Amino acid sequence: MTSQDTPSYDPSELRRLAEKKTREKAGRFQERIDTLSPEEIRQTLHDLQVHQIELEMQNDELRRVHDELDASRARYFDLYNLAPVGYFTISTKGLILEANLTGADLLGLARSSLIKQPVSRFIFREDQDIYYQHRKRLYETGEPQSCELRILKKNGAIFWAHLDATVQDGKGEPIYRVVMSDISHHRELEDALQKAHDELETQVAARTAELVVALEDLKTRKQLSDANLLEIKKLKNLLEAERAYLQEEIKLEYNHEHIIGQSDGLKYVLFKIEQIAQSDTIILVLGETGTGKELVARAVHNLSPRKNRALVKVNCAALPPNLIESELFGHEKGSFTGSLSKHLGRFEVANGSTLFLDEIGELPIDLQAKLLRVIQDGEFERLGSSRTIKVDTRIIVATNRNLE
Repeated sequence: MTSQDTPSYDPSELRRLAEKKTREKAGRFQERIDTLSPEEIRQTLHDLQVHQIELEMQNDELRRVHDELDASRARYFDLYNLAPVGYFTISTKGLILEANLTGADLLGLARSSLIKQPVSRFIFREDQDIYYQHRKRLYETGEPQSCELRILKKNGAIFWAHLDATVQDGKGEPIYRVVMSDISHHRELEDALQKAHDELETQVAARTAELVVALEDLKTRKQLSDANLLEIKKLKNLLEAERAYLQEEIKLEYNHEHIIGQSDGLKYVLFKIEQIAQSDTIILVLGETGTGKELVARAVHNLSPRKNRALVKVNCAALPPNLIESELFGHEKGSFTGSLSKHLGRFEVANGSTLFLDEIGELPIDLQAKLLRVIQDGEFERLGSSRTIKVDTRIIVATNRNLE
């Protein structure tokens, strides 16, 4: 493509053609004028003047568009020829039909010298098969193809190139547009990176061998110290067993979580507390008011795996009958008159801990079924909600009534 591709017109030739057509139509035009009235002639002259002005305006617009097209064509010409990559148009026989200046410079020839040259002439001999397979895929699929191979320049220099090829219609015959990029620097960086990787692998292998030797040395040292460690472990286990035994004796003998006493009956109670504290068994504490049922519940909690969470207490006898269910199971906002916000029940608060229900005998009968479900399955619903809540709560209950 060159800047001389723009068609030109000879003004004198256009004038001659216009006069010829005017003479051909002059006779017919004169016959029509003879039949017109003066008023019709004046109107016709006016229409001709208007039409003449319209033609002049159209000519001005055409000249403006023509100038813009010339400027655009010149810009495209520069973009095409001065692009950072080579552009080639290639025939189905593999001959170069067109190339930009960058493409010609990549191959080391003048652009005019490239025309009709086979592309295979510039492919490095060891990469001819790569180019053949590239063309074969392009011909068979008609889809864009790319490859990387080495190009041999006119002066014998070799460089790595990346080819992107597409198929287009060239006036009934397919032609191939190829974009060629010089990727020699990129390949040099890849080679340097691979070399650095190989060197690193060698260093890692050497360091690994050193670590294997060091590990074997550590194993040997460990084996030498095992006899001493075994004796130390035996003494440590013996001391820990004696320490645990002495701690249990101290608790039983002196003070067990604020429960003070030396009677056999009380010692038996403390013994039972220690037995059941580690399990999640539900506990019923029976006793008269003031006999320390809460102390027993607290002692069980403090000896259990749940001791890091606070013991949650509920005095069932102190709760109004209409608030017992809300206090135990919670309620949603608006579930009843006066419930202005969501409230978490004691079972939910005690999730992961222990819930102590004092004076359980004071609970209404209608709550027993719901309470039994929580005890058996650990599930309940807040008042005003249908969503089931599951908790992990240990339950200790106490009463001063004779449940038998």
